[in-house]
Amino acid sequence: WKEKKWEPVKDFTGELEGSQADYYKAIFTLFREYSEHITEVTFWGISDKMTWLDHFPINRNNYPLLFDDDYNAKKAYYAIIDF
Repeated sequence: WKEKKWEPVKDFTGELEGSQADYYKAIFTLFREYSEHITEVTFWGISDKMTWLDHFPINRNNYPLLFDDDYNAKKAYYAIIDF
């Protein structure tokens, strides 16, 4: 077993934002496909301002959530509500 070294994301680039939106869209498409079995989705936070990833296992932020540090919706948010 080799320990994985975690590196913080320095900049939330347009490429990263697009990839994140694609990822969320794919996941929520799957959730909708199985909506007879999936009735709720829980997020561990709403904004990148403070996430469960902060300080675990090191101080890092990889911008995982649907809203940025200022609570503005990101492309990922629109990817899951526009279907």
